[in-house]
Amino acid sequence: MAANDPDIEKLRPLKKECLLIRFQQVRIPLIIALLQKICLLEHVTAEFEALERIAQNSKGDVRSAINDLQSLGEENHHLSLQDTMMLTSRNKDTSLDETLRRYFSAQSIAETSAMLAFSNIDYDDFLLSVSDNLPKRYPDLTALAKAYNYVSKADLFRGRIGTENWHLLKYFYNDLAHASAVNPHSYKSFTFVTPPIRIITLFWTKGKRTMLDAICGKIGAQCHVSHKTAKHDFVPYIRAMLQKKPKSPLVSWFKFTPEEVDFLIKMGRY
Repeated sequence: MAANDPDIEKLRPLKKECLLIRFQQVRIPLIIALLQKICLLEHVTAEFEALERIAQNSKGDVRSAINDLQSLGEENHHLSLQDTMMLTSRNKDTSLDETLRRYFSAQSIAETSAMLAFSNIDYDDFLLSVSDNLPKRYPDLTALAKAYNYVSKADLFRGRIGTENWHLLKYFYNDLAHASAVNPHSYKSFTFVTPPIRIITLFWTKGKRTMLDAICGKIGAQCHVSHKTAKHDFVPYIRAMLQKKPKSPLVSWFKFTPEEVDFLIKMGRY
């Protein structure tokens, strides 16, 4: 079977029983080389800039690039850059996993920048994913430190962009592009960590956070304090008292359920 995104929820059980073979995104220079070969075999004279635009417009889809070449060059057997102006951009919604593959396999800053400019993925999720996967991409600690330096700068620009200052987006892209091209020729295929570790952690700890929030709500209502104050100033002491005396009068006073008492007694760091 084939799938664009093997990490979606409904495929995860099946993924455990299958051998996963990842097909890497076809890079723009390879598509250009293929188009040049086709032009030679079909006796089509084509400007390099025209083939480059067709390849970039395809966004890694070889079949789309060949179809565009055929439609534009079949009649006159001559193709100029002007002839490609009628091409409409391929609206290809790429997954996070595919974008990561294209990002880490890019061979130049320009290639990465062009890819990011056409991507529709969430900026914050992508930034977290890049950060999680950098140690796999750069085993060399010197290269890894350099890449993380660029990612940290990109993170600063993302914070400054917020929801209004989109004119700073080019700097965000530029620093991410530099991080991908610290050592472009050292790329070796690897399995990506997706979704971001932070999101996975939040998902698996949702039940614990919900329980703690309910406990802090009861403490806040009885002691007239905020959730934050209840969590940091009250919970540690109540936890210590319940560990010594699980049937303390505090249980009935705060109206804790048996599950909440058990959670407080056994809870670790929060």
